[in-house]
Amino acid sequence: MHFHVLGTGTIGCLIASYLRQSNHTVTLLLKNAQSLVAYRKNDGITYEKDGVATKIRDFDLELAGDAFGRRPFLSSAPHHTFAITTSADTDDPIENLVVTTKAYNAIDAVIPLTRRIGRQSTIIFLQNGMGVYEDLAKRCFPDGNTRPSFVVGVNTHGAYRSDAFHVIHAGWKGEIHLGVVPREEETMASETQSGFEAIQQDNPANDAHGHGGQSDIFVDTSAITPTNNDPSLLSSTSNITSSPSSHSSTASLDSTLIAFLKLPLNTYFEPWPMMQCRILEKLVINSCINPVTALLRCRNGDLVGRRQGGQLIQYVCDEAAEVIRASGLISDEHVIATRFRSDTLQRNVVRVCRNTAKNESSMLQDVRVRRITEVDYMNGYLSRLGKRFGIPTPVNDALVTMIKLQHRLAIKKDAKL
Repeated sequence: MHFHVLGTGTIGCLIASYLRQSNHTVTLLLKNAQSLVAYRKNDGITYEKDGVATKIRDFDLELAGDAFGRRPFLSSAPHHTFAITTSADTDDPIENLVVTTKAYNAIDAVIPLTRRIGRQSTIIFLQNGMGVYEDLAKRCFPDGNTRPSFVVGVNTHGAYRSDAFHVIHAGWKGEIHLGVVPREEETMASETQSGFEAIQQDNPANDAHGHGGQSDIFVDTSAITPTNNDPSLLSSTSNITSSPSSHSSTASLDSTLIAFLKLPLNTYFEPWPMMQCRILEKLVINSCINPVTALLRCRNGDLVGRRQGGQLIQYVCDEAAEVIRASGLISDEHVIATRFRSDTLQRNVVRVCRNTAKNESSMLQDVRVRRITEVDYMNGYLSRLGKRFGIPTPVNDALVTMIKLQHRLAIKKDAKL
């Protein structure tokens, strides 16, 4: 199969490496000329695990911008020659698009590619936060009959970059869980959860530009029993898309899921209701750990074992539990009463903090290098959903405000230097 990877940060390089080693055709969508220079300098992607580095080449390259005009050209690397095209040069259909950019960059990055994406295409989202696929459906694919299939993933692999296009797979015992968004899910999102529109309309990050990043790691959602990752056990997705679809589009989605399930990344498929639970649990975990560690410049483990850290976690979880119940995102009352109680959410957060005690959150890493953060898709998502359903969220509101103020003050300080 052919996969286009949008976002060549940590997770983008990790997924691209495994897809290429599984003999799939992989096109890296490079953001700018600097990314091209970095790729050439590294002579491909370097994948490292347990101290052993492997050079992975033979990627197709496509420059998402138009910095080199509208003409394909060849560029020599130390060990091979590769062809580079610009996105404006080609109308070739995109079969599978893997989106690993920062959440706030996703929409603007996908828009130029929409003319090459149709019903037979599949978009796989591997990002932090919530609200991206809903906004993409509304802004880019308003006609449910022609939009591509959406697959949302939660990644728990620990990985980081030592340099551009050099990914170190540290927590390689992690997992990837995938769920297919039912087509009527977007109808519900636009009609009964139109708070998503407000979430994006007042989201200043929509106009921001930044770098593709990594997913946070070791989200412990052991209460969920995933579908076995044996591809032979994956039945046709026609029963999970819950809408009339052509045979070709269903077959294409099946093939995409099977390709991911075969990757040696502990990949699992889950029905959408189970996947929604997993995504929301990760949202709450990230909303507790990311902004607090970024503000305090501390590691994840520093939040536990101290009364004040526990209080902050409790406040965020209290608000999240109320918002999730009021929103109707989870309709099963038993699930709400067990997995989305505040005390249960708090235990999840504490467990992750302990499991990743020595790690720095992705938001802290963003803050250190003055990148815009994904707070609008974490705490900001909870805050605006709370406003939609009349649930006060003062702690999440304050965390969003402080993270944004911290960023602006840092940028202002840098400008004076």
